[in-house]
Amino acid sequence: MPIDSTRDLQRRNSPELDEVISKPPPAIIAWGIGTITVIIMVLVALGGYLEYPTFINAPIHLNEEANGQLTASAQIAERDISKIKSGQLVYVHLNALADGGNNDLRAAISTIDTVVGKNGIISVKVTGLPNTSTAGEPALLPGMSGEAKILISRASLLHRVTEQFIHLPK
Repeated sequence: MPIDSTRDLQRRNSPELDEVISKPPPAIIAWGIGTITVIIMVLVALGGYLEYPTFINAPIHLNEEANGQLTASAQIAERDISKIKSGQLVYVHLNALADGGNNDLRAAISTIDTVVGKNGIISVKVTGLPNTSTAGEPALLPGMSGEAKILISRASLLHRVTEQFIHLPK
């Protein structure tokens, strides 16, 4: 016995059924294409507007200079030293101030050592930390440690994505 006879196929594929299946309503198609186009345009616009920062994370220790100025010393890997320069923004997060809130202090890189230490580590001096505490905040003391986030790039998300396609190996 054949699986489908010709008569069964003709009944299933009637002209009325073919018309309904082959011609979706034009209003739904236009609305769908328009909605998808708007969503894509909004995503591209947001990708060009929103910044996507890149950081280098490094351990940091607070020190006191001879003049009483509080500085910090960050340990940067040798491979990352070409990405940093004097004056670059540094967010310092100290373990002693870690209470779950946003206690990152803003500072800047002042000097970069020219001698590579053991294990390929280079010391970077960070200045601009407050010497005194403000009301309700604990004082910063020499010997405190934490993590430094050095801002190395602040490009838009769209720029980063297109940069990946431009620099593809050939």
